[in-house]
Amino acid sequence: MPMDVSLILPLVEAQRNRRAGSKAINLSKLIAAHFAVPRGFVISADAYRSHLWACGARDIASSAADAEDREKIRSAVMAADIPEDILKAVRDAYQRLSLQLGFENPVVVVRSSAMECPTGETGFPGAYETILNVSGLDALNTAIKRVWASLWSGKAAAYRMRYGITAEPAMAVIVQQMMDAQWSGTVLTADPVTGDRNRVMVSCSLTSSPSDVSCCVVDLHDPSEPACGDDLDKSPGKAAVALLAEKAVVVEQTLGSSVEVDWVYDRDRLWVLQARPMINVPPYFPADEDFQACLPVMLRRLTYEPVSFFARGSLCESSLMRVVHGCVYGRTEILTDLPKSASEGLRLLEEWETRAGRALRTRASDIVAFDRANAELGVLIGRAVEAVENVKLASEWIARAAGFGAMYVGELDRMIPCAQDDMSVCRRLLGGLPGGLIMRDARLQELAEQFCVAEKSGKIDDTGWRRSYKADVESFAWEYGYCVKNPGEALDVASWESWIENTDIVFRMIAAINRRSSKPSLITLHCAAENDYRQAVSEVGLSIGGGRRSRFEKTLRSARGWLALGNDCELTLGLACAGLRLIMIELGHRLSKAKIITDPGDVFHLCLAEIADAGDETAALVAQRKHELWLEQRLSPPAFLPVGSDDHSALMHGEDDTALSGIGICSGTVSGRVRVARSIEDAGEIEPGEILVVGSATLAWTPFLAVAGGFICEGERMQPGVESIIRTYGVPAVIGCKGVTGILHDGLAVTLDGLAGKVETGKKVTT
Repeated sequence: MPMDVSLILPLVEAQRNRRAGSKAINLSKLIAAHFAVPRGFVISADAYRSHLWACGARDIASSAADAEDREKIRSAVMAADIPEDILKAVRDAYQRLSLQLGFENPVVVVRSSAMECPTGETGFPGAYETILNVSGLDALNTAIKRVWASLWSGKAAAYRMRYGITAEPAMAVIVQQMMDAQWSGTVLTADPVTGDRNRVMVSCSLTSSPSDVSCCVVDLHDPSEPACGDDLDKSPGKAAVALLAEKAVVVEQTLGSSVEVDWVYDRDRLWVLQARPMINVPPYFPADEDFQACLPVMLRRLTYEPVSFFARGSLCESSLMRVVHGCVYGRTEILTDLPKSASEGLRLLEEWETRAGRALRTRASDIVAFDRANAELGVLIGRAVEAVENVKLASEWIARAAGFGAMYVGELDRMIPCAQDDMSVCRRLLGGLPGGLIMRDARLQELAEQFCVAEKSGKIDDTGWRRSYKADVESFAWEYGYCVKNPGEALDVASWESWIENTDIVFRMIAAINRRSSKPSLITLHCAAENDYRQAVSEVGLSIGGGRRSRFEKTLRSARGWLALGNDCELTLGLACAGLRLIMIELGHRLSKAKIITDPGDVFHLCLAEIADAGDETAALVAQRKHELWLEQRLSPPAFLPVGSDDHSALMHGEDDTALSGIGICSGTVSGRVRVARSIEDAGEIEPGEILVVGSATLAWTPFLAVAGGFICEGERMQPGVESIIRTYGVPAVIGCKGVTGILHDGLAVTLDGLAGKVETGKKVTT
């Protein structure tokens, strides 16, 4: 009896067992998502292997079997009786299906469920047999053997050779109710030629005349009007075709990619027979050719997803940015209004320290603390306008810091005689930077230490202590507000929750830091970096004399000042963004309470002027923009515009296919398992020694460097001050490792060389 459990799986449970094959697993997912899928069961790959042993063909079964051996295997599979334990399991499952359907010997279809899939593929289309109209146990057993035998067909062997598959072939088998329906066909949720995911391709045919196929195209901009041409009379009708497209798109959402869906339709009921991801779909992003031709410079994509309509009308209005199909693209060159001398740079730094920085931070704090709930609508919108300007101003200062910091660091590098041979000298001079970042991360470490001590002492069970600790965490959240994970988040406050709204994010950071084991505290590391900086100044001072000494000191002060300014301004930007988001959420609650919009989050589909004038027509406008945003999210925006202007999308490979390369910013070699973080929740799961992999190097990730064994960043653009804090933590790091977040995955073993800037996969990791 226990053997039956591994041999036969109800189709609904197939996704829990990898021996059910990819086709059965996909159908199981669709059943769980409440799609109408014909009843059935799965004969697992264990049953196939058992029959292979019983028929005596196991010794010659391999992916390298020649044509003669494959014919021997097929003959043996068909000639031998299926082992009794498998027969009993199949008989019991078939009888259960009969009881479920309410009649004896139900007619079923028997098809393969592939176990072998090359990377990026979904199976071997047309290689394996599908047997229709099977009824009765004898016919069912013969059909099962025919499907098994097709594993050794010439076409299947050719597929395995083409994709270099060396594993021994195996197969699960699906047995499903045969549906008696009037219409059948296939839906593709993307145009296979252009890649346009907003054109759904529907093919239809009468079951009685399967060769007479009609083709329809459903444009998702207006799915109620499918384009069937003269073939409309040969389809189940416009309404049915639109329904097919709608259901296929939902299937796509369930399986996570563009899909090909086989269906049957009868008496207003749609049945999904199978669904598989589409392969080799070309990226589609219809940027107008005239628009691309008139671009004066190359633009880099700043957002991973289309931004909200509020962001387009408020935060993305700039000569440095363009919004194309909802995605924001920005100019790639560094700002040109750089200071002409170290003295000019010092003057601008003084302006930040004495006026601009303090005013920006004070204004951001005031907006966060503003009594939103009791403010009149006009006052609230006025504060939103002020918050928008504050976010823009902070972003401008960050851009200046990046440009000015890079310029002064380069000048400092040229002034140091030994710097070209030993980059560590320049890096030591830029270590131990002052500013709020060290204090923020140190406070997180202190909160983590308090929790650890309370847990060990038993104080954590004390209600008073927990209340006080929660208040400390909330105070931290209100002081810092948020920290953007990538440049796009600063452009769209609709895409995240602030720490003030969700303090669980802060608790996740604290929990991760608690796992840092015996690593020195950040304050200790910072003090060491400060001492190293002073020592480096003394060393360099001995080799620089005369008038050059004064210029060196001004340049060093400017470089350190701009790097620290960049860090402080990024922290201020997080608070400014949090304040803007809190005001928008309050506006959303008011519109929702007034029944103008359905959900408070819908407020981000409106600009401030539309919020002020919101009325009966607002709901329709929101619905229209939701649909537009959904259509834009289905596109594949390129990394750069104009497309093809530069091959920036290529991966930076090392000497072989197992290596990725970028720019090393903190030396050292470390091996560990990968932890890919697209959110703070992901990073919060990091274990000591794991290699943290992120898309953008921002201050959002620095608290986790207390735990990480190494750091890899896909983006090559980062605030120069971030490099300093990474080196303070002493974590080997590589940035500009293109495509790394898609190539690496959690748990993969890698070796990171922070000096050479290389990441090599496939290394053993000891725990």
